[in-house]
Amino acid sequence: MQLRHRLIAALDVPDADRAHAIARAVRACTDAVKVNWPLVLPTGSAIVRELAADGYVLCDFKLADIPTTNRLVVEQAIRAGASGVICHGFAGEDSVRACVEAAGEAEVFVVTEL
Repeated sequence: MQLRHRLIAALDVPDADRAHAIARAVRACTDAVKVNWPLVLPTGSAIVRELAADGYVLCDFKLADIPTTNRLVVEQAIRAGASGVICHGFAGEDSVRACVEAAGEAEVFVVTEL
């Protein structure tokens, strides 16, 4: 991620129209937008694809599952256009490694403490 503004906008809303409006309003002064389950569950991966058309999308899924499940989720997020994903470190090295391998050239951010 190229850091120009050092800001990421959290789109923690359950509505696609509202998320797009926020993203448009802040795009010029942020480096990325971040989506989480409250937005992705009701809108599907299409919201990632739509937002990615305008720039960096970070999927803040805080993945903490077994390696296979983490891999599958990351593959879907990247396929939808995400530039990065967030996973938990406490799930273990193998789970984090699965995220990194599935991400390919995309970025993986590992949460070590909330």
